[in-house]
Amino acid sequence: MILQGIDLTKYFPVTRGSIKALDGVSVQVAEGETLGIVGESGSGKTTLARLFLLLERPTSGSLLFDGKATRDFGRDDLARYRRSVQAVFQDPFSSLNPRMRVGDIVAEPLPRANGGAATRERVGEVLQMVGLQRESTSLYPHEFSGGQRQRIAIARALVTMPKFIFLDEPVSALDVSIRAQILNLLKRLQETLGLAYVMISHDLGAARYLATRLAVMYAGKLVETGACDAVYRQPLHPYTQALLSAALPLHPSARRQRIILTGEVPNPMNPPAGCRFHPRCPRVMPQCRSEEPEWKEVEPGRFTACHLY
Repeated sequence: MILQGIDLTKYFPVTRGSIKALDGVSVQVAEGETLGIVGESGSGKTTLARLFLLLERPTSGSLLFDGKATRDFGRDDLARYRRSVQAVFQDPFSSLNPRMRVGDIVAEPLPRANGGAATRERVGEVLQMVGLQRESTSLYPHEFSGGQRQRIAIARALVTMPKFIFLDEPVSALDVSIRAQILNLLKRLQETLGLAYVMISHDLGAARYLATRLAVMYAGKLVETGACDAVYRQPLHPYTQALLSAALPLHPSARRQRIILTGEVPNPMNPPAGCRFHPRCPRVMPQCRSEEPEWKEVEPGRFTACHLY
């Protein structure tokens, strides 16, 4: 495994307690695969991404890179991690510095000692990889469309020859007509370069297109993981069933019964006892209100935390 999170927990202290943003989450990503992470706002997706990008430290649990815990990293380990793990963010209009030329933006992750002809050659190479002209290096971000700006952001992520890229809602800010182009580009780059992705998305269609495995989160917990097609075809957890029932079907003639959930995602300062989904679950049972469900493998490669199984 390239990246592995083991029992990751993140609490943010506040005046009257703590926000339980992430609570005992374990995920792993292998070379060449895409892990899609989906769930409502407040489910813990972004916090998990910040832990993987080392922008936050876990309250407890371990993050491993190539089998070594990040808490044991020395300076050289950290530098290698920064080169190997990159990110593409949601909004290409705010993730690029408007005062920098494209060549400098793309070269920014490279060590300053690597300047000169070698850097210019590498920048031109990755710009071509993402479908832009080498001559783009002299231009500014405002001279490009939204889709082209996202290509620049992808080029910046590729310039260090990473193993792993975090995709934080990579197409949600783009026009519908451009989204498929960017998703196809990401898939082609993955096949060519052997990249691993973690894709955080509210767009269930985009997640299904790109992801090989899916992780569904709710209120700081994982509720289900499995092969993407299997989860979409037959979701196990009632929350996953409700979430996917709201997604557009793959074919216009397909019919899917919509599951309407009442209530809101629970307060992360005071999550409910037992299963955190029980106040909204259409299939709630008495033990759901007091006993936390065990995380278990229901069938080969399919895991869920639900008293139904």
